[in-house]
Amino acid sequence: MKTKQLWKWESFGGWISDISVNSYNDFAAIGGSGTIWGYDTELKRWRPYPGNKSQGITITIMANNDLFVCFPHHIEIFRTDKKNKDRFKGTWSKIPGCCRDVDSDGYNLLMVIGCDVYPNGNGIWRNHGGPAFNSWSRISGEALTIAVGSRGHIVVNNKHNNIYFKENINSKWEMTSGRAKDVSISVGGRIVVIGMDHHIYWSKKEGSRPEWVKNNGMGFRVSTWSWRNPMVVGMNHAAWRAVKN
Repeated sequence: MKTKQLWKWESFGGWISDISVNSYNDFAAIGGSGTIWGYDTELKRWRPYPGNKSQGITITIMANNDLFVCFPHHIEIFRTDKKNKDRFKGTWSKIPGCCRDVDSDGYNLLMVIGCDVYPNGNGIWRNHGGPAFNSWSRISGEALTIAVGSRGHIVVNNKHNNIYFKENINSKWEMTSGRAKDVSISVGGRIVVIGMDHHIYWSKKEGSRPEWVKNNGMGFRVSTWSWRNPMVVGMNHAAWRAVKN
C-alpha cells in the first residue's frame, strides 16, 4: 500500500458507533446506547429521531432520507413524512428479518449481513423491496460488514478481514487485495475501507483490483458516497468527513 496522504477532515462531534451518508450528504448515526440520530445541516447540530429508539446496531440512510436500522433481534424502517420538509418527522415500523450490518444503493437494493452464523462470517441477504419490505433471499458468501454502491456494486469483508467485491447482485464474488475492518464503496465503484491499522484506505481504481492509497484519517466505521469525502466514525467516536477536493 502506498505512502500516507494528508487529507483535511471536518468534525461534526457527537459520540457514535455507526454512520451512513446518502447522495445529498445527509447523514444519520447510531449514538450512545444505540440511540438514533441525524445531523441537521441547517441548524448545524445533531437531532434525535422520534420514538425514543435505543439498542440500534447499524444504520443506512436512503436518498429520500428513510432509514433502515438493525436492532439486536429485528429490523426497523423509519419512513419520513414526505409532506413535511423536516426529515426528522415520520414513523417507525418493523420489517421481517434480523441483521448485524445493513447498507443500500440509496434507492432499490437493500442488503444485510444476517444473524445466521457460518465459519467465515454471517449470511448475506437481499431484500426484494415493495411497500412492506417483507421478502428476503440469501445470496452466496459469508461476511461481517457490507457496502452497496449506487450502481449496484457490493463489497464485504469476512471474519478473516478479507475483502470481496461483486460487480452486481448476479455476478461472482472476487477477492481483492488488502484486508479491512470495515468497507464502503463510492458512487463510481471505488472501494474505501478501514484498514487493519484503523487508517482510511481508498482505491485509485474502480472495481475488484484496487490500487490502495493510505491517508491520515482513522476510525472504526466508514460510509462513502464520493470517494473524496468519506464519512468516518473517528477514533474518538465523533463523526468526521474528509474535505478533499
